[in-house]
Amino acid sequence: MSFNNRFCVEGTLTTLAPLHIGNGDITHRAELVNETGGTPVEIASVATDVAARPYLPGSTLKGNLRAWLEACGEAPALLDQVFGTQETGGKVEFWDARCTRPPTSMALHRWWDAQRVTCVAASVAMDRRRRTASSRKLFFREFVPPGICFDTKVTGQDLTDEELMLVLAALEAFNASDDPVAIGADTGDGWGRLKWDLTNIRAIDRAGVAAWLQADNPAVGYQALVSLPPERRSELETSAKALVARNPANQCSIRLAVNISFDGSFLVNDASQTGKGEGKHDHAPLLDGLAGDALLPASSLRGALRSQAEKILRTMKGPLAACYADGQGPRPPCGPVRRKRDLERLCPVCKVFGASGWRSPVQVSDFTRLPAMPPASGQFVTQEFLAIDRFTGGGAAHLKFNAQSAYRPRLAGTLAVDLEALDRAGAGPWALLLVALVLRDLKEGDIPLGFGVAKGYGACACEFRIAHMPVVDQLPPMFLQAVRKESIGQRDLDSLGASFTAGPALECALIGWFEELKASVGGKAQ
Repeated sequence: MSFNNRFCVEGTLTTLAPLHIGNGDITHRAELVNETGGTPVEIASVATDVAARPYLPGSTLKGNLRAWLEACGEAPALLDQVFGTQETGGKVEFWDARCTRPPTSMALHRWWDAQRVTCVAASVAMDRRRRTASSRKLFFREFVPPGICFDTKVTGQDLTDEELMLVLAALEAFNASDDPVAIGADTGDGWGRLKWDLTNIRAIDRAGVAAWLQADNPAVGYQALVSLPPERRSELETSAKALVARNPANQCSIRLAVNISFDGSFLVNDASQTGKGEGKHDHAPLLDGLAGDALLPASSLRGALRSQAEKILRTMKGPLAACYADGQGPRPPCGPVRRKRDLERLCPVCKVFGASGWRSPVQVSDFTRLPAMPPASGQFVTQEFLAIDRFTGGGAAHLKFNAQSAYRPRLAGTLAVDLEALDRAGAGPWALLLVALVLRDLKEGDIPLGFGVAKGYGACACEFRIAHMPVVDQLPPMFLQAVRKESIGQRDLDSLGASFTAGPALECALIGWFEELKASVGGKAQ
């Protein structure tokens, strides 16, 4: 068997957002029991090692990094050689990444478990027609919070410089400013993002083996590998970062910076912070775990935008225009996407906002306090409520409750539309105009967000700034064809039974449909 070299790449992956890599099992928390019956609540658990701490499976890292390189357009033959196929193994091995240096506490989350190094998120599915919680749809998930480190190791044998650089670029993709690698569940809602820090690159070649054989009491195994010279390591890192910057997926999306200003109280309820007793509230706000400010999770905003898109399409073309997730409408829910051809049968809204097995081309981040705003102290208010007996008109017995909310917060986040993903789903330029209509309604305050909409909570207005527009040469074929025709608006929306006028086109637009999108959201080219 030939031997040219052996490499070991070492570094640290640190969670920047909640991370859930499930193992199909359930776990429990002593303080989490059902109100009726007192039985423990079932919590979808994360994958853990023999020490009951979370870890990143090597197979998960390998699969996600290979997928990112495939999206970059790397040659399949090269990827097969480095990562392997079902028939043959590859040149590199991804080790399971073990949790290290866990924090001793997570004071901002009541369900923190120091032994398992995890917290628990409570979520409820929303009825998109009624904008209320769906019956019996409360569920709990364990997750690794931001700030947890995992020691990561990738080893390889007989790698060329090109192949080694490919591995380093894939790891560096965790740090990409646009379209970074994310792993685990709910990556479309900002979960699963990590930061990569390269610690060392060690190697040994034929000459190194000869020297090792002559040494007295030499190290064995991977400990025998020697760190690369600083200039060699710097050269490889520079090449890897250049490859990440050239990733076409980074350039094939429209990205918006979004500021949301609330007119009054805003609340996304966090069940982990509610309870009875001194200092507790029946409804408490979900907080940014690092800063303690009010948080609008990506899933909440995405759900509100999706609901509005369904209303728009059903208004334009009737009740069959979009599926009904609860199964109570004339068009049944879209089934899961398991293969490419399944995308064809998705309704227009599911093509744009995602379905089971299909990550939404509309990527939304969590929204946190605008940097210019003061800290959280003094911004939370408590309101008392009393349910009314609709028969007597008086207060209902034992139905007094309260809610703590953030008062007039200003939150900032990002929204991106992946044109390549829209193209794969067969969602043409009409999909962009549907997103533009939804964003126009958000900008004008027609989409309240969070808890208590019927009580006056969640009223807001938005400001948009277009942070990136793709250049024409990088557009997918479907959109490139529309650009060459210089106009899509009326014709494409007519195919959905719509009539839409975007208003005056803004200056500096590329052509036609970019102008309409920017006019709709009120953005300006950068």
